Amino acid sequence: MAADSRWSALALLGVLLSTACSGGSDNGTGAGGQASAGSGGSSSAGAPGSSGNGNAGGGSAGSTSAGAPGGFSECVDTPSDIEVDEVTPLEFSAADVVTTVGGTHELDLLWMGSDLYASHARSGMVTPLTLVFGDVPVAARYIDSQGGGCVGGDGPCIVCMGRVELDIDLQLTSGDGALDEQLTVTLEAASKDAPTLSVNVAEAALGGQYLAEVTPKPDYSLTGLHLEAGYGVGFSGSHSTVPDAWNGFVAATVRAAGSTSDVMQAHGYFPKETGM
Repeated sequence: MAADSRWSALALLGVLLSTACSGGSDNGTGAGGQASAGSGGSSSAGAPGSSGNGNAGGGSAGSTSAGAPGGFSECVDTPSDIEVDEVTPLEFSAADVVTTVGGTHELDLLWMGSDLYASHARSGMVTPLTLVFGDVPVAARYIDSQGGGCVGGDGPCIVCMGRVELDIDLQLTSGDGALDEQLTVTLEAASKDAPTLSVNVAEAALGGQYLAEVTPKPDYSLTGLHLEAGYGVGFSGSHSTVPDAWNGFVAATVRAAGSTSDVMQAHGYFPKETGM
């Protein structure tokens, strides 16, 4: 599966949870979804000959092995711990991922003016953004994923995807002081050159001043920050995809009064071309 297709397919979860959190507009095309929306081990596809299912957003990566026609089952993921330099059935190791996409990345971040759930005082500004990944993963796993197939033999379909997961430290810093975060994130990769990441950070754990300039709409309260990115792959709401670079967005997570779940409002896009 191509990297962009894989990223798009896995993001169905983000669309189902919330199609209204927009970085580029508030018409349901922007990045967003519930802040609790994370990665998974499967993707959905429409029946052959159909237009598909309108997937968007970010999620996990993996190999493609659809079930036999007529067969269908939920994905069964079996994780196993691996050594950082251990070559997996995908023919690369966690160390290979770090070598390919790790290190220091100097980008730029465009603050967008989207305000469906919360507005942001830096709207329209561009600031330098630096991502610094740790030299060595904290831990690594190989996820074997079996099952999938097409309902009735011709869809909709679920594709179960094997992948490498590696936990690694990430320092995220913006030149305007809005972001100053030391995180541990999980990279998920079906290929060593196209991993993705998705992480939520509680408001109390943030080091930067991003949320100090975010104003939630009435009956909403701030809960934290959401970061989502993929190397050389796009995401829901991105206007373009920059190759050989981390493409992603930063969002404020907010919660409506009386609700028990969060939604997110994407504000910062990087590189800036992804939001222009």
